Amino acid sequence: MKRLLYIITFVGFVHSMAAAASSGQTDQPSTDNRLYFGFSTELKKAYDLILSLRLEEGRYLLKKIKRNDPNNTLVYLIEDYIDFFTLFIGERKIDFDRLVHNKKKRIAKIKSADKDSPFYLYAQAEINLHWALIRTKFEQRFKAFNEMNYAYDLLVKNQYKFPRFYANKKSLGVLHATLGTIPDKYKWGIKLLTGMEGTIQQGLLELEDVINHSRNEQFFFADEALILYTFIQLHLNNSPSKAFQLVQEANLNTKDNPLACFVLANIALRTGHNDLAIKVLEQKPTGPQYLDFWYLDFSLGIAKLHQLDKGADTYLLKFVNSFSGRNYIKEAYQKLAWHAVIFKDESKYKYYM
Repeated sequence: MKRLLYIITFVGFVHSMAAAASSGQTDQPSTDNRLYFGFSTELKKAYDLILSLRLEEGRYLLKKIKRNDPNNTLVYLIEDYIDFFTLFIGERKIDFDRLVHNKKKRIAKIKSADKDSPFYLYAQAEINLHWALIRTKFEQRFKAFNEMNYAYDLLVKNQYKFPRFYANKKSLGVLHATLGTIPDKYKWGIKLLTGMEGTIQQGLLELEDVINHSRNEQFFFADEALILYTFIQLHLNNSPSKAFQLVQEANLNTKDNPLACFVLANIALRTGHNDLAIKVLEQKPTGPQYLDFWYLDFSLGIAKLHQLDKGADTYLLKFVNSFSGRNYIKEAYQKLAWHAVIFKDESKYKYYM
């Protein structure tokens, strides 16, 4: 379960996850005041801002869209990404308590829209996946598992109704691949209790189908599908060299997008390309327009420690002194202790340990 949740995290961590599924998969604006799902230039711009962690700019634009296009229900899925990144990256309990009620409100809005749209079940599934991942950060594992199971069920139903809806196949491919990592002796129990099942090869084939489709037709989730496929090759299929090749082909814009920095640096660190990870992380975009992403400082500290760089502790200390969440804190202090050992400071070693 932990690995399942870990891999799906990268659904959101992609540089150019775009705002539409593909030609013929986006609903047109309603002319009779019915609620519909539709992508506009403005909504795409808001999505791009949010995926670049420029959350306040994205929020402002979404408010404008709600005023000018109040019947477009897809705005609530895009809006949910703001809460996802705020909570998954920031890990602040005070923010969780403030935002958790938004999930129910957004799904209620989506349920009031066009039930014949391929986005109707898909949007509900994606929001449930968001909150399942968020809850793992706050140790609400039972609720997270239920939301994951519900999302899976929605995606399966949607796939049956719209077999050529490639955005849906992209998400199912990830779930099928990660379910394939569950040991055989437990798979029967998961299937019995939830109905969820899948294999790594099944998921890879589904993502390959999505990627091949994107080469022939305009499919704006193409980069997302490629990155997800890359992480599955790295973490589940034990193919680090292929993963590194794929992420290089993605041409991520790391100078303008902290999430792109995360994706490329994470894969570089895990495939033996430490110098590239340092270069990417040292050039990460900064400024008040971006959500604080202190994990990038943690990663840079680790990469510099690999080089036995005396300045590695600067970034690790920046992480532990700035980050208000709970994950990676102990590991950061462990690495600070290692740094102290390397540079023969016994008192600091004992202190950090």
